[in-house]
Amino acid sequence: MNETVALISACIRETEKRLGLDWRFSWSSIEVSPDGEIVVSVSVPAVAEAVRELGGGEAGGPGWRPGNVPVRLLLLGDTPRRLQVTSSVADIRREPTHAAELLTQAIMGEELVPIVERDDWHLVVLQGGYHGWVRSWSVAETTVDLLADWRRRAAMRIAAPVAYVLAEPVAGSLPVADITAGSAVVPVASREGWREVEIPGGKRGFVGEADLEEAPANPPSREGIVARAARFTGIPYLWGGTSAKGFDCSGFVLRVCRLEGIELPRDSDRQAAAVRPISRDRLEDARPADLLFFGEGETVSHVAVYLGGGRFIHAYGDVRVNGLLPEDPLLEAKLAGSLLHAGVLPALDRQAGNAEDTGPRRDPTHRK
Repeated sequence: MNETVALISACIRETEKRLGLDWRFSWSSIEVSPDGEIVVSVSVPAVAEAVRELGGGEAGGPGWRPGNVPVRLLLLGDTPRRLQVTSSVADIRREPTHAAELLTQAIMGEELVPIVERDDWHLVVLQGGYHGWVRSWSVAETTVDLLADWRRRAAMRIAAPVAYVLAEPVAGSLPVADITAGSAVVPVASREGWREVEIPGGKRGFVGEADLEEAPANPPSREGIVARAARFTGIPYLWGGTSAKGFDCSGFVLRVCRLEGIELPRDSDRQAAAVRPISRDRLEDARPADLLFFGEGETVSHVAVYLGGGRFIHAYGDVRVNGLLPEDPLLEAKLAGSLLHAGVLPALDRQAGNAEDTGPRRDPTHRK
């Protein structure tokens, strides 16, 4: 029995490694019942297939039962069940406990795919494939069809870093909810500088017109990305944070780009793999809204948005502007000495008609 479990576990790890996956993007469990039945649960189809192909001959050693180990695929494409975030910010943790590492966040209205339930926690898959645990009180049950209807009706979103949905169209009235930049809302009616809106969960209230915007219809621009990043100046650093209540470095870049219509991976190592690199010795080719990557050796551990003139904006204690040049009073010497390379966002690269493609690169080290 132990040999069988060890072989299955090794197969899962080796398949994940071959696919460039780690615990952020793949989840599995191996359970043994009191009567000795082994049940394997995995979240990635290719991993499930690899386990199902095990067996035959002496492959598993003593106790190996070829073709007799059920494999349950948790993430099924045709599953209609979904969760929608109803809190202003939902924390996504590595384990189903509040003491566990904060991996990332989802903001009000965003979609989560549930795959495992444990007490009051859901193991979910976020946009981009990220896995983590969310507390049930931050989400509401829904379906693919209901979410599609929500997206169709939610024609506006929050522009201010943090805003309040108020019970009445009067400053200082009781709040219905707080809500952060990028959260989609359903516009209902305007009233003298206020907009009545519906938020996930069916609640209604009023938001100042100045705190709302329509999603940008035009292709993203360098100017728009830089201006968007500047709006978050002063927001505190939070490991795992992706909202205007607190950012880590890659969460800041993720939110800024998403607000400008650009999707990126969650973490800085994968963000580095998603852009066209500009080597450090050609940094003069970098333009505002390109990304800067910092770290040691080949390992990326920090990311920032380049502003031009040797300056960049990033989440580093708080969202702030720093410089690379020795004569700059905003010089951040530690980061200047660990700059690895810059990178051009794919959406901006396509606009420039640059056909160069260096292909994906992966760094297995988890860094924010």
